[in-house]
Amino acid sequence: MSKNIERLLEKLIEQNEQQNSKLPERALEEATSERTVFGQEIGMTESLETNTKILKHMVNGAPLKIVNYIIGRDAKTNVKVFYIEGKVDTTTLKRVMKKISLLEIDYMFNAEVIADELKVKGSGLFPTTKFTERFETIASDLMQGKVVIIADHTPYALVAPLLFWELFQTENEYTTSYGSFANRLMRMFGFLVTVFLPSIYVAVERFHSGSIESEVINGWFHGKEVLGAFWEMAFILFILRITFDVSLHIYKSLTIMITVLATLVVGEHALTIHLISPAGLVVAGLNQLCVFLVLVKGIVPLSTTLRWLMLIVAYFLGFSGLIVAFTLFFLWATYLKPYGIPYLTPILPFRPRELKDVLWRGNLKTIINSKHSFRE
Repeated sequence: MSKNIERLLEKLIEQNEQQNSKLPERALEEATSERTVFGQEIGMTESLETNTKILKHMVNGAPLKIVNYIIGRDAKTNVKVFYIEGKVDTTTLKRVMKKISLLEIDYMFNAEVIADELKVKGSGLFPTTKFTERFETIASDLMQGKVVIIADHTPYALVAPLLFWELFQTENEYTTSYGSFANRLMRMFGFLVTVFLPSIYVAVERFHSGSIESEVINGWFHGKEVLGAFWEMAFILFILRITFDVSLHIYKSLTIMITVLATLVVGEHALTIHLISPAGLVVAGLNQLCVFLVLVKGIVPLSTTLRWLMLIVAYFLGFSGLIVAFTLFFLWATYLKPYGIPYLTPILPFRPRELKDVLWRGNLKTIINSKHSFRE
């Protein structure tokens, strides 16, 4: 009798230890990086189990398939690959599963490791995968034939493949008709402004200021600026970059102080001592605002790097150099084929049936019901 009681006590203790070993989970909260006016509010959590349950509920009835992996030699991390059978691009799926299965690493605490492994050779600055924390975005990508990777301890999903025109899409376009035509074109224009506006400013000041009327020049410049157009742009953009980077890492209580300091460095005082020109300040400010248009979609590293390259080209070669540089990058994007899919499809190669959701968001019923394929 005493032995049975001891066994019962041991089982109760073991069950209690198993229940207590479960880590406390963060409650479902609003998605912070991809907010929408309408639509779902919840974003992903660090729990792979919770994220899986919600995603299954989102695509209820669809033939959702899940492949499980364990990554890490010293510390184990569970990773799941999701796809919809019959819709998934099989070439992308095979490459993703091969990359993950061959990944050998001591530990992995976030999915950026997988993103680096999935980076397409020769893609350079062009992003070929994306991160998202919105379940409706993940579900939509699955139904379009994409592959989704979710790792434990990571409150966002990794989606492959990512094509160029998707960088300008936002979830807000699919939850309201407001801006369904103009918003995406505005982001594309903002991308071009981010890349080319500072370099055009430098090229005009350095090579073509003599062809502009003196009254216009006097309105743009004091004529006594310490820094030339190139160094002026470099100085302002560098200060803005410092302000942006610092604001992401310091205590929230110090954000106001950083704003005040940045205003003192780049503001009325800098204009008064003729360190920079009024035109340069306006150009740099407008340029940085356009960066925020596509901040979430992963295009910022591409646009800001191209901006600096174009600045250097404009300083030495002017508009001719800018045209050549743009042509080279365009050809690079044209020949880029992540997972065997043309990066600029459906514009290049031109596929009119796929244009319903490229330059603008078309009718949602037509988009959802139309047959979709990444390949010819």
